[in-house]
Amino acid sequence: MEKFADRARSIIRTQLGLRETEPIGLDARIADLGADDLDNVEIILALEEEFECAIPDNVASRLTTFGDVMAFLHGRQVA
Repeated sequence: MEKFADRARSIIRTQLGLRETEPIGLDARIADLGADDLDNVEIILALEEEFECAIPDNVASRLTTFGDVMAFLHGRQVA
């Protein structure tokens, strides 16, 4: 399960230009990490590709923390 979270963290770090040493906890707000609206869209697209799932727009708009992202992805039982 930790590899699963690491994959999602890596996507966010890459998109936002964050260093590997910068922590992203479950309570981390994506906007507070520096994401703007375009970053949010690109993060969602990258997550969909990485985890082979669809994230509907109405759901994507509610994924405001890393914990929200993980809860959605785990709920979808993505490989």
